[in-house]
Amino acid sequence: MKVKNLKIASYLIEKGLLTVKQAKIVMEIQNNMHNVSKQRFGRIAVNQGFIKENVLNKVMLEKEKKEFGIK
Repeated sequence: MKVKNLKIASYLIEKGLLTVKQAKIVMEIQNNMHNVSKQRFGRIAVNQGFIKENVLNKVMLEKEKKEFGIK
């Protein structure tokens, strides 16, 4: 799977850190938020207790390194 521009939801699912069902719950919550108060996917996943803050930070860093070709 090409990593560049991969959505965080897909990345978390691919890594086995989030289920498809959990991702759908997060997306539903996100879609029901007003544009002004809309939160990012990862933040909602943490707030729902699906992943821990440190896991989100690690995955985001890993994802960005892969997108920019950094080892």
